[in-house]
Amino acid sequence: MASYSGDNYRLTCTDGETPSPKRELISKTGTERAANVTPFPTRRVFLPTLMTTLPDPIDRELAAHEDFEAVDDDRYALTTTVFDAIVTAADAAGKRDGRVTITVTLPTLDAAVAGETVAPVVADGWFETLERRLEDVFTVAQTDTHDEPQIDRDAGAVTVALEFTAWDARDGVEDAKALIEFVEGTFAQGIVPGYEYSGPAATLLESAQDRGQQPQNSDTPM
Repeated sequence: MASYSGDNYRLTCTDGETPSPKRELISKTGTERAANVTPFPTRRVFLPTLMTTLPDPIDRELAAHEDFEAVDDDRYALTTTVFDAIVTAADAAGKRDGRVTITVTLPTLDAAVAGETVAPVVADGWFETLERRLEDVFTVAQTDTHDEPQIDRDAGAVTVALEFTAWDARDGVEDAKALIEFVEGTFAQGIVPGYEYSGPAATLLESAQDRGQQPQNSDTPM
């Protein structure tokens, strides 16, 4: 008995002859013999979506910069910040080198404070102050082609999304670093005294104390 398989079928013939997948009956010396046809279930195959790659000029400048390291083929992380700060880019129109997108993830005040729950009025005031200060983030960048900062808060994290056009890849990468540092510095300025902190907030507070600085949170309600 011989068996032959295709993508969606299996043929078994009892006389040892090669069956044809196009026929259910096999003719030999005038005698028709039935081939057993066992259909395989048809399965839909989903191929993964191919990720777009960074524009070459942006990719080269990020790879060459000592403060960025590749996360994968399309994303780089800034290594000099205590926060998760990811830079990616897409092609831009015309002679521009790329459209750069930055995502920085910060803890909320309540998530940064260790061992107690922050009062809602304090947490809300802290977030409103952060939003207001980050309106000026692009003042540290060379680019003047950018979107408004997008700042979102959930139960434990604040996500800051910044997007701008880089006419020159090298300037764009330096802008990305400066923007991330501005976000980190803004968070550090808003640390509210009187709480014990953990994680990145504690690291920033310790660094400020080592330099003899204090958080600048005069407009944050207590």
